[in-house]
Amino acid sequence: MATQDLASHLAEQQGTEGKLYDQVALRISELIEHGTLRPGERVPSVRKLSEQEEVSIATVTQAYRVLENKGLIEARPQSGYYVKARLWQAPAEPEKSEPALRATRVSTSDLVMLNSCCRPGNCAARWPR
Repeated sequence: MATQDLASHLAEQQGTEGKLYDQVALRISELIEHGTLRPGERVPSVRKLSEQEEVSIATVTQAYRVLENKGLIEARPQSGYYVKARLWQAPAEPEKSEPALRATRVSTSDLVMLNSCCRPGNCAARWPR
């Protein structure tokens, strides 16, 4: 199961400050972030995770509330908790290019002649599959 090493992760986190439910929420969010738990996939039930990791049901419930508030998971009535689909985000704006101030000489051998090669019927003859 995706959460099988949660106990060891929590053991490492014991020295850190913060509530146990925050540590559980952090671990589940890491599983989501790294793709172990994918959008639409069911996360372990509260009871099952509580038993597996030897934490209280209240701890797991609070951790799931934290994840809901962050928009990472959603509760579905009579079904459990599921990883929420991420909203599409536009890619970062590309860097502004700074072309040379002067023209650059280019020979025809430096160019790829796509026009003559990739006309219908020509590509198959020149580039066998």
